[in-house]
Amino acid sequence: MTRTFVRTQVAVQKAFERRALARGEAGQGTLEFLGIAMIAVVLVGAIVWAVNQFNLASKVQEQLNQIGTPQGG
Repeated sequence: MTRTFVRTQVAVQKAFERRALARGEAGQGTLEFLGIAMIAVVLVGAIVWAVNQFNLASKVQEQLNQIGTPQGG
């Protein structure tokens, strides 16, 4: 009984694989991977650009100077 089940399962899996290849889906995983990699590159580039535009060091220095400056009152 188990052998019959396993044989049937393997036959169905092979049929699905042949059908997928016949429909031209060969290489689909590679294209999906490249798409994800391109999105990651764009996101990293956007983050680097945003950090460079923000100039965090000067903002921190301004706040530290305000803390160290005595307030009248």
